[in-house]
Amino acid sequence: RPCAINTSTCRSFATISSAVCLFLAIDLILHGQNHTSGRTTSKGADHSRFLGSGGGHYFWRDPSKALVGAYGRYTYWDQVGGVKVAHIGPEAELYLGRVTLKGVAGVEFGNKPSGTINGLTTTYDNKTRFFDQMDVAYYLTDNLEAYIGHRYLGGKHALALGGEYGIQMGKTMTSLFVEGRAGEGSFHGVWGGVRFYFGQKDKTLIRRHREDDPTDWGAGIDGAGNTGTSTPAPAVRIVDPT
Repeated sequence: RPCAINTSTCRSFATISSAVCLFLAIDLILHGQNHTSGRTTSKGADHSRFLGSGGGHYFWRDPSKALVGAYGRYTYWDQVGGVKVAHIGPEAELYLGRVTLKGVAGVEFGNKPSGTINGLTTTYDNKTRFFDQMDVAYYLTDNLEAYIGHRYLGGKHALALGGEYGIQMGKTMTSLFVEGRAGEGSFHGVWGGVRFYFGQKDKTLIRRHREDDPTDWGAGIDGAGNTGTSTPAPAVRIVDPT
C-alpha cells in the first residue's frame, strides 16, 4: 500500500496579483510490494521488494488560467541489485472551465542492473530517452474528475484512463482514485486508493487540483519495470575429475 507525503508553500508577490503564486511542492511515495518473476518454483515465485519514489515541482500558477513549472523525480526499486530511474522536465497545465489540459515531458535516465531470478537472467536497461505523461481531464461535478491520457515511460506507450471522487470533510478532504493503463508489452495495470487533502479552507476537488499541490505523476511509479528483459541463465556444468 502506498504512503504519500505532500508539502507545499506559496508566496505571492506585491508586483503581481495575489492569485498568482510560486510554489515548491515535494512528495514522497513508499511502496512495500510483492514482485512476481513469472515463473513458479518449489520455493515460490513471490519476493518482497522495496520500491520508493520521491519528487518535486517548482512552478508558477494562476488558478484561473494555467500552471508552468519544472518537475523532477527519482525512483529506486530493490530488484537485481537496485533499479534506479530519474525523470526531469518542464510541466504545464491549462484551465478551460471544467476542462484541464496537463502534462509533463522531458528526459528519462537511469542505470542498467542485471541479476538472476529463478533461473532467469533479468536486465533493466534504463537508457537516456524522452518521456511524457499527458492528461485531458473533465470535472463532471466540482468533486468528480475523469481523465484520459498518454504515458510514454521506459520506452513504451500506454493509454491511461482514470478518475477521482472527492468527499468534502470541512478543511480536509478524502478522495477515492483509480487509474488503468493499457499499453505495449507488459505496460498495463490498474490501481486505486485513498487520498487525504489538508488545508486551511474547505475546498472542492477542482479547486484543490488547481490551487494546491500539482499532479502526482509518480503514482504509477514511473514505469520502473518497463525496461526489464529476461533470458534463461547459462547452465552450470559440474565436471567429475574422476
